[in-house]
Amino acid sequence: MLRWLLLSVVTFGLMAADLAGGIERLLDTIPAGGRAGVLVYDNTTRKMLYRRNGEALFAPASVVKLIVSAAALLELGPDWRFRTRLVALGPQRGDTIPGLGIDANGDPCLDEHFSDGDPERFFREWATKLKTLGIRRIDGDIVVDRSRFSGPVKAPTWPQDHSNQQSWYSAPSSAFAWNDNCIRLRVIPTDNGRPARIEMMPLSPLVPVSNRTQTSPKAANNVIAHRANNSNAITVSGTYSQRSGWLNLGLHDNADLAAAGHLAAVFARQGITISGSVVAGNVPHDARELLSEEHSLGQAVDIFNQHSQNFYGEQIIRVLGWQRFREGSVTAGTRAVQTILREHLGKDLGGYTLLDGSGLSYDNQACADFLARLLVFMDAHPLGPRYRNSLKIMNHGSMQGRVKTGLLAIARCLTGYLDRSDGSRVTFVILLNRGEAKTTGWMIGLREKIFAVIGDNIQ
Repeated sequence: MLRWLLLSVVTFGLMAADLAGGIERLLDTIPAGGRAGVLVYDNTTRKMLYRRNGEALFAPASVVKLIVSAAALLELGPDWRFRTRLVALGPQRGDTIPGLGIDANGDPCLDEHFSDGDPERFFREWATKLKTLGIRRIDGDIVVDRSRFSGPVKAPTWPQDHSNQQSWYSAPSSAFAWNDNCIRLRVIPTDNGRPARIEMMPLSPLVPVSNRTQTSPKAANNVIAHRANNSNAITVSGTYSQRSGWLNLGLHDNADLAAAGHLAAVFARQGITISGSVVAGNVPHDARELLSEEHSLGQAVDIFNQHSQNFYGEQIIRVLGWQRFREGSVTAGTRAVQTILREHLGKDLGGYTLLDGSGLSYDNQACADFLARLLVFMDAHPLGPRYRNSLKIMNHGSMQGRVKTGLLAIARCLTGYLDRSDGSRVTFVILLNRGEAKTTGWMIGLREKIFAVIGDNIQ
């Protein structure tokens, strides 16, 4: 990493005094034990404008998404396709096929982002397409092929407390994924004193629900729901006077089979009968294709980075593991990322430890030097515009910014690019960690203040 810094043709004596002074004054407010790494690099002049603790390792939180998305774009390109195929498990006779196979490769996009907020729309459209093909009956099972993904469905390094484990941002991965592998539910009042009605998806025996709600004219309407520990079982309680909004909880396991169960329910509602069950099994890849749903990697990366959607990263990193090593596990995925980046940035690449695809693990590590090196490389790469445009807009005055935020209980991070009005570009990295500090309140707002100082002094 030091070698790359020496190639930047700079010494600390060239740092802009106002920039350095402004950042230092803010860093001086950090209490004892708190940690900060900050780096500002001018991509156009190839000069280091400011660097503090560049080689120190920090928990980067969701800034990890910059690493995973860069590797994915470099390896596959933005036009690579996720593809979910529905195939006939045998010849069609009249209006009947002997079984339906789901052959999927990890598409994270079968969710509200690509369905105008209605993820069930995909399944209704699939039912319509099957009926267009004359299919009204599946005389057998719906078989879900799980073979492309393996290993734990969640990174074992994630926080293990139940509050985190049941949250939407801790949803499991699966080759066939739908609705971000979450349980989505809302509550609708009925008659006073009676249980409210619960609308939920996925509708599946694998996701049982216990209704302990009550309709009342005087009540709050925030959904009170709990997923049992190490289970998909849901309990909904509380009193309700009005229809609630949707609440999302991450599934515990069997997300692919639960999604296929909901697909079966939608098919039945749309007039397609199914005699069998939803099961896991191998689906022949040369089976007759009935329909396919496709999304590009570029579409997924945009949601991944702009919405900081953990689930997308966990799907993408397993896809990278499958593409490189024919093993769709998080372990193979992190190894694939390392291999890809070293092929592009150099075998000497270091300064980070990657344990998942999203940044949820507290034990992920990255230093400012590595992150800056990655961003500067991507900026100069032909995919640079595509990569930058996948980031969230965060402007400062007349300067246009593209950034990735990172947030954990122990970390506040902000990394990205700032473009001056003359078209020149600056890369910046801000990493704040609690370290041994007694509190975390000092981090709140500090990264934004540092960002503002950078913007004020690089114009």
